[in-house]
Amino acid sequence: MYKVILSLLLLSFFSSANEDIELLLNKFHRAAAEANYEQYIDLLADNAVYLGTDSGERWNKAEFSAFVKPYFSQGKGWLYQPIERHISVAQVNEIVFFDELLFNKNYGRCRGSGLLVNTEHGWKILQYNLSIPIPNAIAGDVVEVIKDFRTDKAKSAGSSIVKNDEQFLGDVAFMSVSIIGCGWLGQALATVLLAEKVPVLASYQSQATLEKLNSLNIPATQLILPIAADINAIASGSNTVNVDQALFENDVLIIAIPPQLKKGKLDYPLKIKQLVKLAEQGKTQHIILLNSTAIYNGLVGAIDENSSLDSSAAKVETLLAAEQAVKEFSKQVHILRLAGLVGPNRHPGKFLQSGRVFTHASAQVNLVHQADVVNIIKLLIKDTHHQPPVVYNVVSHTKINRKGYYQAAAKALDLSVPCFEPEQDEQASKQVIGDKLRTELQYRYVYDDLLHWAVTL
Repeated sequence: MYKVILSLLLLSFFSSANEDIELLLNKFHRAAAEANYEQYIDLLADNAVYLGTDSGERWNKAEFSAFVKPYFSQGKGWLYQPIERHISVAQVNEIVFFDELLFNKNYGRCRGSGLLVNTEHGWKILQYNLSIPIPNAIAGDVVEVIKDFRTDKAKSAGSSIVKNDEQFLGDVAFMSVSIIGCGWLGQALATVLLAEKVPVLASYQSQATLEKLNSLNIPATQLILPIAADINAIASGSNTVNVDQALFENDVLIIAIPPQLKKGKLDYPLKIKQLVKLAEQGKTQHIILLNSTAIYNGLVGAIDENSSLDSSAAKVETLLAAEQAVKEFSKQVHILRLAGLVGPNRHPGKFLQSGRVFTHASAQVNLVHQADVVNIIKLLIKDTHHQPPVVYNVVSHTKINRKGYYQAAAKALDLSVPCFEPEQDEQASKQVIGDKLRTELQYRYVYDDLLHWAVTL
């Protein structure tokens, strides 16, 4: 009997509350149509927030009152006619949620949603959010129009406004990323981006890679490269029927495929050309190519991005051709020449454990930690300034030769110390310099001394 009475009381409350909410919301829209300032504003709670259709329209009650008053004082109101309404009780006799479809002669079908609270003066609107629903079929087109509008507006205001706007959006908010070749480095990058709510789509070739990506909850689709025997075959589209075009619908395309030069393959430039062609056909706005400092093979001394390359070697020629291919992309391009990678599950103490005698004992090491590469890519993802292709060396400040570094790293893991051929004189070697990136991006490496990192893990 008690349960029956309680149920009837709750039913009576819900019915009464719904009627009160219906009357209040109808009164709110009628007051706006009649430009009745006092009644309109009185229906808002003292700590109310009103959200308009523009991203900058977030007003508290005082701010919204100041916005409304000039219009209503001239008899200029606005009519949003309710079409459909839903009301949900969050806390009995205290808090109610609502959403409603509306019609406005200028904006067509709109949506209002929000929160009402029961105060000592009765029900009041605590939050009202006015929005314009976009049909899914044209959402992509509308997003592009908005992007173009924001870009044009930012350009007309000057580059400093662009920078401030990007800071407002957050490090990588509202950007979507595709990672082609999601191996050890790509998986680390994808994991960080997904944790920051950045949409990511990765590509894979093997079943083993797919299983690893699945275990990390990284969305993935298969892409076999090269797609065809030559670049011209891409233009017809007949060879791309099995390519998931979603990879080329995201804002940023990160190419992290290995050149596989040690396996004797020379089709790396062809793969890059095909990816650039697909990016041009899609909606990609920015390509980041992860290349290698192996492009400096044959050089000695301090090497920076302006050093002349020795293209007589097949490896250098192949890596350079890949860079030239990505520079043909019509939009934004960054090329990262990565030094040797170390990091989780890639400790340098395990690198030289084959038992053989190694050469180039006095050669300088050129290394970078995975975490720093991920951080730098994140910085570039949020860089939307269109400019000529930019090349950066990505390398730590670790200053030590191969013998000293790898022997110390092996000792740190209690592994056998690698042996090196004795050298009568110190041999000339290359030291890759990464000052350009440090200066232009104002980036401070997390792991700048990789000897200290290797021996203190």
